[in-house]
Amino acid sequence: MHRPRLLGVLIVVCLGIPLTVSPGHVSAQESGGSGSAGYDDGYVFAGYEEHPVEVTTVTRDRSRTPTRVCVHLPIGLGLSIDEIMTYSLDRVRELARTYRGELIDGNFYILVCFRTAATNSPYYAAVIEYHHRDPTNGEVTTITDVEEFARELIMLPEPAIATAPPPERLVVGFETWFATPSPIDAAPRSAQAGPLWARAEPVPIAITYDFGNGATVTCDAPLEPAFPGTRDDERPDCTRFTYLDSLSDSGAGEFAVVATVTYDIWLTTRDDPAPHLADRRDGPPALLPVRVREIQAVIR
Repeated sequence: MHRPRLLGVLIVVCLGIPLTVSPGHVSAQESGGSGSAGYDDGYVFAGYEEHPVEVTTVTRDRSRTPTRVCVHLPIGLGLSIDEIMTYSLDRVRELARTYRGELIDGNFYILVCFRTAATNSPYYAAVIEYHHRDPTNGEVTTITDVEEFARELIMLPEPAIATAPPPERLVVGFETWFATPSPIDAAPRSAQAGPLWARAEPVPIAITYDFGNGATVTCDAPLEPAFPGTRDDERPDCTRFTYLDSLSDSGAGEFAVVATVTYDIWLTTRDDPAPHLADRRDGPPALLPVRVREIQAVIR
């Protein structure tokens, strides 16, 4: 989550601001809360010390009392870091409310952080580049960070591809049936930082076949692993395709069939315990070389 701070340091030098950074890490943010649970009103971020880690079971009874608060100040105020380090939280927050305006992605700000037990002066101040998904350049862990961390833990499997007829014996003008004989389900993953937790569950919803000749088809994801059938009553509703040309002077063409499974990522968090759709993601593609022959080449 940490990014190089060289650019921020260069800006400080150009502005003539003596950069003084106190040691220590800002805690994890309590985003979207209020009162004793912390707050994030666009000017002040309140939170905790922990950064997100993977867990198998989330702990739901951790203290929600924030231990850190951080504020973004505009860098155009002409204030030195040394001067800001003498300000109280109320003073810094008022400056942000009066002069900063809405935070803009990619802009630089002075991040000023306080311990909630000592708000008379900050313990940390630095110039950072703002990104809404990482508002404090890795110094503060937000609920969004925990959610994304859980989503990044997901490992999506590569599907297997099977055909009837076998992949080396496809024939122009005859239908080929496709199936996925291996599981495509992926395990849910959970992450936690202090009282903030998130659980991400991938659900396969579709499979797309690219037949290597410009044609594609997207079908519902299979409910369970299976091999393609061979009888008329086993004809698939969707996962089938007929090559109309071998695209080869020899009468036997080579194609690469690619199968990609699409997943909905459902998220459950401390702030929203009801599962909600957070993302749609393609898993790793699987490739199957096939050989397609013209009927006259089969007869020969």
